[in-house]
Amino acid sequence: MKTLKEIKPVEYYLELTYPITLYQAEEGGYVAEIEDLPGCLTEGETLEEVSQRIEDARKGWIEAAYEDGVEIPIPRTDEEYSGRFLVRIPKSLHRHLAEQARYEGVSLNQYAGSILSAGVSTQNIIEEIKAGLDKMSRQIATQGVPLVGYPTGYSDFICVMEETEQGPLANEFRKILNKERVTAA
Repeated sequence: MKTLKEIKPVEYYLELTYPITLYQAEEGGYVAEIEDLPGCLTEGETLEEVSQRIEDARKGWIEAAYEDGVEIPIPRTDEEYSGRFLVRIPKSLHRHLAEQARYEGVSLNQYAGSILSAGVSTQNIIEEIKAGLDKMSRQIATQGVPLVGYPTGYSDFICVMEETEQGPLANEFRKILNKERVTAA
């Protein structure tokens, strides 16, 4: 025999905090999405604008789903993740990781976790740098300055930036690079 799931008042769902995914749109501006609420996303030119719009979209999504009798998902939390997962790797890689862990004086789990964390951090920094370079390219293009290509390295870019850019975008990019230096240290 099926039991009916308790339906709470709409205010309960409106009070819940859902994780928001925010990323830069290719054509400029930002996109915000609440993955727990399928199809709940919006875009805006500024972070403030997209923040307000995603809040309005969240409220509208919940109210419409409630009125239509659609089940409203509860936000996912860190509790859904145990911190454990199984990965199958070649024996040679397993041996190499175990040897490195022994050399570092930590467990294989600690070592593998630190390697995974460093990889994710590096990927995030690379994405931030690419987004910054793309934004700068668009701004340079709108000013009619021909852009031949990206500099070959960070030091080349910093030299060019210090000679030509003193505006807020250059400062934003310097913050990204400084974050990388702090993280890498």
